[in-house]
Amino acid sequence: MAPPGVRLFNSASRQVEPFVPLVPGQAGIYDCGPTVYDWQTIGNLYRYIVSDVQRRTLEYLGYRVKAVMNITDVGHIVGDVDDGEDRMMLAAKREGRDPETLAHKYTEQFMDDRRKLNILEPHVMPKATEHVPEMIHLIKRLIDTGHAYVAADGVYFDIATFRGYGTR
Repeated sequence: MAPPGVRLFNSASRQVEPFVPLVPGQAGIYDCGPTVYDWQTIGNLYRYIVSDVQRRTLEYLGYRVKAVMNITDVGHIVGDVDDGEDRMMLAAKREGRDPETLAHKYTEQFMDDRRKLNILEPHVMPKATEHVPEMIHLIKRLIDTGHAYVAADGVYFDIATFRGYGTR
């Protein structure tokens, strides 16, 4: 028997629409995990609580759910927030630790905080440092196909080459 219908608010269309899984009876949930250079606030954790409620609801309704959440355990630069400084390196310097040790500490703390909030563990939790070769390959491919370009401060995705960008 198929799970009952689910309706969700689609922020792109601004309407409540039926949830139609790509594979009947299955659902995937992806959470963009934290960059682990500091403690996570309850504001950071709130989105994982919401995702957990969605997952539990889908599972209760009979869907087989696969939950994936990444951990960004390498530098994170947001130029408009911190003058282009690498938050991981700044935090490592502040705490007198190497970035790998720092990332491990805050990953463990984040997962402990999730457990205290009774948030289910993801089925898969890849770390950015485990996939650097794949990221480099993808970036090269995007540049080679004209979907990204190199600037003085990094590589940028060219949204003009992505038909329908921002419409869904």
